[in-house]
Amino acid sequence: MSKKIKLSKLVSKDSVKQLKRLTEIPPIDYNAARIELNSNREATIDGCRGIIEYYDTMIVLNIGSGTVQFNGSGLSILSFDSEVAVLRGRITSVEYCM
Repeated sequence: MSKKIKLSKLVSKDSVKQLKRLTEIPPIDYNAARIELNSNREATIDGCRGIIEYYDTMIVLNIGSGTVQFNGSGLSILSFDSEVAVLRGRITSVEYCM
């Protein structure tokens, strides 16, 4: 018959507390914008509040908590519907400003 050993004897209480903290899932802000990139060819922005600037080399969008700027070439807004924008083109950089 095997002998049972309590985990608390093998691991310190501080280590267990630290492990709990590291594995906690942070709260989700459902009002925050969500940006999804599909390679460097397409971006979907959920939570877009409006278009600030729109050129074929730069698109700046209002996302409530700030702005997000997409730089590249051949950029276009494929769709903009109920706070979701879809951009297409060659995206070379994405900048977030508060």
